Amino acid sequence: MSTSNFVPTINEGRDTYKGVWAERDEAENFSQKHDQELIKEEKRMEVCGLFSEALHKLCLKSRPITICIYV
Repeated sequence: MSTSNFVPTINEGRDTYKGVWAERDEAENFSQKHDQELIKEEKRMEVCGLFSEALHKLCLKSRPITICIYV
């Protein structure tokens, strides 16, 4: 019997749960409000990825650039 096509999706969901939710204490979050820090972290990763792609494209054009990063 071959492995189900859904196994990779299930494994990915399990890994996400373990990495993000397994250790969280949601006892005080009965109304299931959003977690601002979780959202911020996801957006930071998204922006860093976009920034890296843009920087890579600029470097490929071999033009000198100046980068200022404000944290």
